[in-house]
Amino acid sequence: MTIGTRTVSNAARIAYYLFMPLIVAGFAAYDAKTRRVPDKALVLFSPAALAAPFINALASNAGAIGFNTFVLPLLSSLLGAVLGAAVLLAAAWISKDGRGVGGGDIKFAAILGFAYGPYSIIGILLLASLLALLVGLVRMKQADEQALRLPFVPFIAAGCLVVTAFKFI
Repeated sequence: MTIGTRTVSNAARIAYYLFMPLIVAGFAAYDAKTRRVPDKALVLFSPAALAAPFINALASNAGAIGFNTFVLPLLSSLLGAVLGAAVLLAAAWISKDGRGVGGGDIKFAAILGFAYGPYSIIGILLLASLLALLVGLVRMKQADEQALRLPFVPFIAAGCLVVTAFKFI
């Protein structure tokens, strides 16, 4: 039985969780420039996220993978996907005219949640929301409504970077 925060324990998991923020950074740069998260890019990102349960199962069982050792990482990934999508979907529902969060952000959070799992995606989205709130408050001084429209994926990328860093501590 392990008490405390699970840490990265093997080379495959280390490489995987170092690679993921690079992909997220690419999405963040594109979203910052175009204010869109393209579906085609999400489809290309999906296989990397789908590898997470396999990598986590292999890492936690020193290379021996079986049905029982794969079920928990898979369930964790599925729960992460559901939470990632649900949090941003709820934000979209309660926002004025559905303009607060876009569908691409919701799909992106679901895929990222599958890769990171439930605890990490909640941390990522919490950090992203706090950062977006701070930037929004600073920009609120500007009267133009367009100035308050922020791409959200760059904030998700910042949260992802922080959560990934904590995986290695």
